[in-house]
Amino acid sequence: MNLRLVLVAVGVACMLTACGKDPASSHDDDDDGGDGTASHVPDSITQLTNGGLNNELPFVSDSCVVWMGARDIHYSRNGRLDTALTSTPNSIEFYSRPSGYRVAWSAGGDVYMYNGSSLTQVTTSSATTDKSPSVSGATLAWESWSGARPHRILVQTGASAVQAVSDTTFYNSGVKVSGTNVVWSGYLADTTASDPTAMNPPAYPEIYFWNGSSTRRLTSDGRAKTPPDISGDSVVWSAGGDIYLFDGDTVTQLTSGADSDTLPVISQGNVAWLVRAGTTCNINYKAAGGTITAVTTSGTVGVAWGVRISGRHLAWVAGAPTQVFFYDAETQVTTQVTTDDADHYAVDISGSRLVWIGGVEVYMAEPSAP
Repeated sequence: MNLRLVLVAVGVACMLTACGKDPASSHDDDDDGGDGTASHVPDSITQLTNGGLNNELPFVSDSCVVWMGARDIHYSRNGRLDTALTSTPNSIEFYSRPSGYRVAWSAGGDVYMYNGSSLTQVTTSSATTDKSPSVSGATLAWESWSGARPHRILVQTGASAVQAVSDTTFYNSGVKVSGTNVVWSGYLADTTASDPTAMNPPAYPEIYFWNGSSTRRLTSDGRAKTPPDISGDSVVWSAGGDIYLFDGDTVTQLTSGADSDTLPVISQGNVAWLVRAGTTCNINYKAAGGTITAVTTSGTVGVAWGVRISGRHLAWVAGAPTQVFFYDAETQVTTQVTTDDADHYAVDISGSRLVWIGGVEVYMAEPSAP
């Protein structure tokens, strides 16, 4: 396959094409999976960094990319060269996947939001530690810690007042937002244990969902679960080696069998997950309203990085050295995006655009111009 490598300005910033999202969009940008017609294979690769920094975990929303470089957050959009958003190495605790022009992070126990033009410190309380934000359009959610555990999930939409949507007696974590919907995991509280998984008997998380006005408990089975993923009002998770889907109304078990199905992701009602059998790992996919398809059969999918989804498109790393792969469920065609001798990892996807780490640098792949 012909891959076109384009080197661009480097250091603390990169030049990208224009972002197509309104910063106030209420839709998750990782849900932009194409129009369901022709395939758009990402065959043009751009190296976004070349500074030898310790670059980590890139996320993409349309053509906006955010990543960690030398322990600071870097961000680029609209074809401009943008400097780092932060300048306090080692203080960044967490940063979110961008939504439109927006990206959120936590540092020093407070939450910050950049909206594409200005930076806002969202929290300032000395009585709590606020961490792990998630953003979708104008809605921002985060964990508010008091002492050793995050007691509450807090949500703010636009300029509205901050509200608590979780029970304060629970250990709540893993919050994600899609539109005005919020999902998280909640453990039963034990005031004597700083680590809820060390309780005797172990306390396993249940899944909670807030629809913008009320909170609903989706599970009550007392089993270990993976953190939930969300798209619109649909939520997926795995428990006991099987995949479960909440469609905004009811919970359905999607899989059952001897294999371990885990780490599901969802976009526009389409679901993908890992299938582990012994030492092998593959990917299965289920379109909204469709049947389950085996996307891979080689057994070499990288477990540590899982699978990413955007609409009908999937991305993952597999093989040795690990290479980046792209799948279009409309055409059922898999494309190997990278072919060099380096290890590639931490892939993310938005529509037909991919980002990942190759060696220590950040790369982006997108369809060639027609």
